[in-house]
Amino acid sequence: MLSVALFYVVINLLKCQRFSWINSIQKKSNMKLTLYIGVLVYMYLSTSVAAQIGIKQVGTTSSFIIVLLSLYALTAYDINKTVAKYKAEFCIILLAFIIIVIKYFMRDFDGINSAIFFLIVPALFSILLGRQKVTVRINLRKIILLFFITECLLAIYERATLVNIFPYEELSEYYIVENLGFRSSAFLGHPLANAVCVSTIMGFVSISPMKLMQKMLLIVLGYLALLSFNARGAILVWTLLIVIYLFYFAHKDRRSEMFSLPMIVFFIASALSLYNMIVIQGFGDRFFQGELLDGSALTRLSVYGSFLYVSDYDLWFGNSASYLYVMDKLGAGGVENSFIVVMLNYGVIMAAFLFISYYYLMKRLLKPFSLVSKVFIITSFFIVGSMNNSLAGYTSWIFFILSTHAFMPQETTTKHNKHLESVYIS
Repeated sequence: MLSVALFYVVINLLKCQRFSWINSIQKKSNMKLTLYIGVLVYMYLSTSVAAQIGIKQVGTTSSFIIVLLSLYALTAYDINKTVAKYKAEFCIILLAFIIIVIKYFMRDFDGINSAIFFLIVPALFSILLGRQKVTVRINLRKIILLFFITECLLAIYERATLVNIFPYEELSEYYIVENLGFRSSAFLGHPLANAVCVSTIMGFVSISPMKLMQKMLLIVLGYLALLSFNARGAILVWTLLIVIYLFYFAHKDRRSEMFSLPMIVFFIASALSLYNMIVIQGFGDRFFQGELLDGSALTRLSVYGSFLYVSDYDLWFGNSASYLYVMDKLGAGGVENSFIVVMLNYGVIMAAFLFISYYYLMKRLLKPFSLVSKVFIITSFFIVGSMNNSLAGYTSWIFFILSTHAFMPQETTTKHNKHLESVYIS
């Protein structure tokens, strides 16, 4: 009850005249531009990028614009109707407030910070994006593709030169000690976080209405980026997905664009390029040249014993300090399992409610997509993300939520907007 009361107090405060400066945002003609800038800032201003330009409060800075717009969106509509429409998001926000209260009494301030950025920010962002018109979603799709191309090109450049432009310092020493080879850090820092976000966008690109040549160019570019990140799980998944994808289109229409002369030339050129980069230059060496069950892979198997190292109290109610303790006990660079990380941070009880809430959120977001599209999306995001701890962080969820709205079938988006009383960004 305290959490619900706190949430409604925040909403009502934003409606007060004292906060009229927020209301003035709606009157400006550059509302859409503000959203686009907010998305760009969030995408490019990661921890590693911020470290190079002297910004310390990264989460607050990168999320500020989209959080501000999201909070305003809640004040611009009937709160009861909004809650009814976005039940999963509000369940996540409610759980976040409960967790914040628990963490406050536990003096677990890292847990409070985690609850805000991992739970509240993505949920608010999902509500904001659900109010957008088709034109806004199409422009957001272009922004995603812009980030995708620059992200992949930077990753490939880093792998080719063996220099991290925005190094992820926390893992650099671990890579050297464990001899894990070079891994690109691109814009998002952690190689696995990069891999999940790139893989997610690749999944949506594969089911988009773009021409086959355009999609294949982007998928090959993304695959090269995955090789640069040396993310074995993502490489394995996309090796299988590409094969399935090509067979699916070949079976679907034997007279399709796939069998045209330009596409045949493209496939041959891509195969030769991949051969050169993998065999000659050593891209993706951890997957193609390393052992399948090395120390890193075995750590992922032993991670299920994590709960042997935490107290009963921390098991039920969570403790963000448990992550580093368990990581030390496992002798690993991280607890590479998103579900276990969530349970360590928030406890088994709250984690169960969070898993249920996120299930219904994904179910609603993916409802407009066809069955085949859902398979590619879930595999590229959820399966790849489950192979590490990326799903326990907010970045991968922001990219997933943004992509579901940006790549939503246009006819579904048009029908959706007809039922809105008004549109937040016109």
